[in-house]
Amino acid sequence: MDHKRSKRVKRRITCELVIEGKRYSGIMLDVSATGMFVQTAVSAGVNQEVEVHLAATRTTPELTVRGRVARGRRVPPQLLAAAGGGLGLRIIDAPPGFAQLVTGDDEAPSPACSSRELTRPPKSDEKRDVPQRRFQVRLQAIGSTRSRLVKVQCADAKAARVEACRVVGSGWEAVDVSELS
Repeated sequence: MDHKRSKRVKRRITCELVIEGKRYSGIMLDVSATGMFVQTAVSAGVNQEVEVHLAATRTTPELTVRGRVARGRRVPPQLLAAAGGGLGLRIIDAPPGFAQLVTGDDEAPSPACSSRELTRPPKSDEKRDVPQRRFQVRLQAIGSTRSRLVKVQCADAKAARVEACRVVGSGWEAVDVSELS
C-alpha cells in the first residue's frame, strides 16, 4: 500500500496541549500540512481531540490548532527528551498563520508585538506615540539551565521583559535585557 505523506518540516516550538479541559506542556518537533508531532509526557487515546496552543515564533504569532491523535509514543518521563515520546496529531482545524510553519516563510512580519497588541485601541492613560526600541531578552526555563534569546520591540526594558515572557509562554523567566542598536 502506497501512503503519500505530506512533507515534514522540523520546528521546535513550545506549546500547551488541552485534552479534556486539562492543560499539559509540550514541544512541537515537526509539522506538515496535515499533522504535527508534539513531544510530551502525556498520553491520549487514538482519535481523541486535542487543542494545541503554539507559542509565538520569529515568523508566526501565537496559534491555536485543533487536531486528533493519530498515534502515541510513550516513554518513561526520564527518557522523554532522548527517546522522543509524544503524540502524532492529524490537523482538524488550523488558523491561516499555520501555513507559515509548514513553508518556513521567513519573510513574514515578526510577532514581537502580537496582532492582538497591534490592533487593540490604546488605553486612555497610554501615550499614542511612544517610540518603539529593539531589545534582546535572555530567558531561562524555570527549574532548568535551558535558555533562549528573544528579540522584541517595546517602549522600555521593563516592557521588553514582559513581552518576551508573553511571546515564549509559561515556564520561562527573563534573566537579562539589552537594547539593540
